[in-house]
Amino acid sequence: MIVSDKKFAKMMYLKGIHRPTLSTTYLLLNKSWMLLLLAACISVSGCKSKKKLAEEKAQEELRAQEEREAFLAPIREKLYTLMERPIPGMDELRIKERDLADLKSLHIDDGEILVMIKKAEYILQQERVRLEAATAQVGGESPEIDPAAVQVDPGPSQFVVGQQVDGLFERVAGARDVYMANATIDEALRLFASERSPVLIIISQERGENDYDKPTTIRKYLEYLKDVRRVPDRVENIVFDANGKIRELELIKR
Repeated sequence: MIVSDKKFAKMMYLKGIHRPTLSTTYLLLNKSWMLLLLAACISVSGCKSKKKLAEEKAQEELRAQEEREAFLAPIREKLYTLMERPIPGMDELRIKERDLADLKSLHIDDGEILVMIKKAEYILQQERVRLEAATAQVGGESPEIDPAAVQVDPGPSQFVVGQQVDGLFERVAGARDVYMANATIDEALRLFASERSPVLIIISQERGENDYDKPTTIRKYLEYLKDVRRVPDRVENIVFDANGKIRELELIKR
């Protein structure tokens, strides 16, 4: 049976079913667009929040790095002053020894400062031997003390500096952004005699013999850690120069 449009509309009306009008369809579409727009705004807002948090974290780390450097800079200058020689007399020597003891009591966890402290200890002990010998000669004595014969380790222990270098490697690889990585690289390079100081990487050991990977420099190795964002090696051996700086670094695969 064929039903006309008017009869069909009447039947639908009696059953409570209404054909959607153009205005109703427009409202439904409008609401759909508003919901989509709201979802998009929430998504963009969430992305901006994450980006802002990352930027704030990076700024905090950079600020902490700057504060650390501001704290270490005067200590570094003080140590340079303590290492100046010759020291004119015992009174001046005692003052320097007291100042050095004060710096050591701070227990500063920085490889460069630790190296400088050990070097300052060595110099002050050498100067004490020299001044005591000079004082004894003035008093008529003739001590046979050779200052060069005093055995004092001019550099820090392998363990202490090795831990410091390993820690710097981890910080470079784990830096949140390139700025923090570069700042840590600059900090690490201060421990070395040169940014071209050789880095030897042991890849295998057999019968006491080491097999090495292709040699590199400390600058190139630090840049490599920044790129790969992991630390595949650890410190095995360190060679210091006469100034207590790292002249050569030997690593071994973890």
